[in-house]
Amino acid sequence: MKDNKYNMKVLIQTQYKEWYGCEDNVGVEGHGRYKNKGGHDFVTLVDEHVYMYDRQAIEDAFNMEHNKPGSYTRCEILDIQPCYRAPEEIVLDIKSGVLNG
Repeated sequence: MKDNKYNMKVLIQTQYKEWYGCEDNVGVEGHGRYKNKGGHDFVTLVDEHVYMYDRQAIEDAFNMEHNKPGSYTRCEILDIQPCYRAPEEIVLDIKSGVLNG
């Protein structure tokens, strides 16, 4: 995506799935199933107007690449969230009896 002042980072959280079944009929019902294998996160740039008013366009573009029917692996979108900036690293002065053996 071309960089512009309206771009923002978004976090796409997904359920990662692998095909378990006949490898000649990947994705065909009755020949196997997709098994959940954990989460997988993606970060991408999107125009903030698209994020606010047309999230379906983001989902459609993602699904064309990462959730194709008949693919051996698939990622199903669970949530799309904004990531405006990197998390701030902090240092805490933790006082705990657990550490004072």
